[in-house]
Amino acid sequence: MPIRGITADTTYASIDAFLRSLPNASLEKQARGDLNGDGRADWVGSIRRQHTGEKGNDETRQIYVLMQMPSGTYTVAAQSHEAIIASGTANNDFDEITLSGSSFYLSQSSAWHECVNTTTTQVQWRHGMLRLIGVDYQSSLSSQDGSPTPLKTFHLSRNTLTGVTIEEIIANGKPAETIKSKTVMKPTYLQDYPDGDFNLRAEDFKHDPCR
Repeated sequence: MPIRGITADTTYASIDAFLRSLPNASLEKQARGDLNGDGRADWVGSIRRQHTGEKGNDETRQIYVLMQMPSGTYTVAAQSHEAIIASGTANNDFDEITLSGSSFYLSQSSAWHECVNTTTTQVQWRHGMLRLIGVDYQSSLSSQDGSPTPLKTFHLSRNTLTGVTIEEIIANGKPAETIKSKTVMKPTYLQDYPDGDFNLRAEDFKHDPCR
């Protein structure tokens, strides 16, 4: 269930104190700003953890949002699932976190052979909850001869509040084909965030040259 308010069950004197409380964790990316409009500097961070077990080594990523309280201490307002980071042939990098107004943006990219894709999700503080309100996905397939022009590019932009999705497909140098659709979408929150394909469905990739 989404967190409807901030509780002060556990508080931290500083962000560093919070980070020290996480075992086997390292800070990947972070951003600061006033998410809830109270004039205090809140914090969004990406945490990586290394897990070692009988089945091998797994590295995970988890997003945390901490709100600064009137006392200057911090409390966890929300956190995502702890998701295993893809490994192997593909590079799966978390590029940056940016914060603007009541929203923060999570940007992630991956590369595999001639394929490159990027996903940016927008999460907004709305009515005491951190809700996904937009997702932008782009994928391109390059030729093996090193040509600077991709063979095919696919771009999807979705407003999850209205359900409007705009897809743009460019192939073989032809004019872009644009497809606009609308669907009813259930509310999605930071707690639902699993990976870079946040709130994208299997059918969203039918025009993706890299899927």
